[in-house]
Amino acid sequence: MTITRIALVAVAVLACAWFALGIRQVHDQQRAESLVNGHGKLTAAETARARRLLDGAAELNPGSEPDFLRAQLAFRAGDRAAARRVLQRVVRREPENINAWLLLEIVTYGLDQRTNVLAAERVRELAGRARR
Repeated sequence: MTITRIALVAVAVLACAWFALGIRQVHDQQRAESLVNGHGKLTAAETARARRLLDGAAELNPGSEPDFLRAQLAFRAGDRAAARRVLQRVVRREPENINAWLLLEIVTYGLDQRTNVLAAERVRELAGRARR
């Protein structure tokens, strides 16, 4: 009986820790998103803070949202090549992610014609499917 109680308490503690980590990740992602999507030019300190928040948000997170925000952050900071690399990873993992394809099209305009054309075609294809 005592071993069962100890095991149940251990499972409960682990579940609480897992939920706490998830809450922290969501909070970090929301704070980073508000920085990335805020108005005006980001300072170097704000950019570094957003990167740290996204690192925390990405822990054990199988989704692509933190990477999508990393790409937006890189693009806003003027690092289009880094934004392109991140977005290419996102669209490989999630080929139906129209937002990632659209941002990839924007990021690669005048930088990488082949990827730009591919992204534009994919956006049109996905948008056409969504209208049906």
